[in-house]
Amino acid sequence: MGFRDRLVQRAADLVNEVLDQAQAQSAPNRGLGGVTGQSIPMQNSVLDQFVSVVLDANGNGVVQAGPARVKEHWQPNATYVSVQPPASGPVSQATATLFVGTSLQNSTQAATTATGSTGDTCGTPGLDLAPGYQLFIQWEGGNPGQLATAHIMGTIKFGPGA
Repeated sequence: MGFRDRLVQRAADLVNEVLDQAQAQSAPNRGLGGVTGQSIPMQNSVLDQFVSVVLDANGNGVVQAGPARVKEHWQPNATYVSVQPPASGPVSQATATLFVGTSLQNSTQAATTATGSTGDTCGTPGLDLAPGYQLFIQWEGGNPGQLATAHIMGTIKFGPGA
């Protein structure tokens, strides 16, 4: 076997090792390298999500955000809401309501603030959102055409047991 053949064989071996590792990492209940009994560690990262909507002609709008990946959980501590003030004229103070669930409905209401335009924070301690669950923020009665924003802060957990 010549140098070129050995080099091609080594490259093929390395590609197979990488593919085996990738498959082992995505397989349920298997650790890195495919060794049973080891687990992929839980990964935490900062939840710092912004979502916005332009309020309609009635000053109303809705945004939603939540985990999108399998085994990803959001644990929001707080959600800050505000509306960009108009260039001129008075601020119409919107009511902002926070809902938690798979859809926006009154039974899933978690918090409400009467100062949804000038800014307020809705606390959500102990909340754990699994994939499929969302935070919905609904503004009512704000200045039409203005940008309403929710800033969701907390922790994202990803991995087995999340």
